[in-house]
Amino acid sequence: MTDNESPPSERKGTDMLTLMLKTASGVAILIAVGFCVLFAYVAYTKSLYGRLKDTHDLRKRIEGYAADYMAKRPESGLVIGVIQGTNAAVFAYGHLDGPGSAVPDADTLFEIGSVTKVFTAIAGETLAREGVFSWTNSVRELVPPAIDLPAVFEQMTLEHLASHRSGLPRLPLNLEADKVDLNNPYATYGTNELIDFLKSYDPKVRPGSTLDYSNLGFGLLGWLCELRTGETLDQVIRSRIALPLGMTNTGSAFGRTNNIAAGHQVDGGYAPYWEFGALAGAGFLKSSLNDLMSFVRANIRPEDSPMGDVLEACQQKRGEAWTGNVGYGWQLTRTLQGQLDFVWHNGGTGGFVSFVGFDRNNGNGVVMLSSSGDAMKGDFYLDTLAMEILKLASKISLD
Repeated sequence: MTDNESPPSERKGTDMLTLMLKTASGVAILIAVGFCVLFAYVAYTKSLYGRLKDTHDLRKRIEGYAADYMAKRPESGLVIGVIQGTNAAVFAYGHLDGPGSAVPDADTLFEIGSVTKVFTAIAGETLAREGVFSWTNSVRELVPPAIDLPAVFEQMTLEHLASHRSGLPRLPLNLEADKVDLNNPYATYGTNELIDFLKSYDPKVRPGSTLDYSNLGFGLLGWLCELRTGETLDQVIRSRIALPLGMTNTGSAFGRTNNIAAGHQVDGGYAPYWEFGALAGAGFLKSSLNDLMSFVRANIRPEDSPMGDVLEACQQKRGEAWTGNVGYGWQLTRTLQGQLDFVWHNGGTGGFVSFVGFDRNNGNGVVMLSSSGDAMKGDFYLDTLAMEILKLASKISLD
């Protein structure tokens, strides 16, 4: 080694530092490129939306979307309702009960899955205004004192449950996938199983500290509504929401056997209707297009509704995350195109998918109900179509 030559250990350290710097530079360049691509995409989509003209053909576009959707689900039924200011349109396709059966109509019942959560939250807001409980009540305060609960339930409030900020997991850990009928997974999950979970719950996060979607949280909220009223959740929702809004086809199955869509699995075979046991608040409702369009109208113009203050309260932001904000039950989204504010929820069971949403500023709403279990294979094409229709409705007239 000459006098000017660095020791091997020093050269090795220098080489490592150089490599780290090059790597860091490369990562920084990739991040910068990523931001540029994202910025360009946002600018491009905004530009496309900005250039949209009223071609008076939204109805035709919807018919095209529906044809594309049904081409891959020929056994199923699909109904679509669009509200555009004072105008409205209804579309119906496919079959009520498989090939050869009638086309579903605006009064056909569909399972609406997680759209139920909106109704559970509105029921909670109604009961809070009746003085049955307060949103700030803790779970511990409302569960019978004989049931021994972990200390976390002294901090977990009803408001946390209604806004997905409870910290509870998406599903209870004692709902074991290998021990349930996946064609009807909640059917045997009763009050005893729910209480057993609550008594053994080991929290991972503090209530209120995160926003994580939880079927369990809404199931618990629904059960607490039942405990405090002495009524079933079906009775609570029908008497306090459905009847005031004229929604005569919303609730459980009512024992009806006529004009109920048959659900279909993703392979086209029949899917049984889901039962929700103690987790009813997460997804038990069935409803019709007409009922849900009435519901959307009331939410677009709550000032004209007998439930105006309640509906208004549930649309307000109660939690936020990078994935989007939430109200009580509702999902709140601002679009890249046009900065439109959508209030919405989707749903999925073994044989059905649904979407209910509205753009209050422009007076537009969309309801889509399908008897195809798309969500079971992670297919959210119905949501994509509904969001696209809602965006186009702010620019393009039905006719």
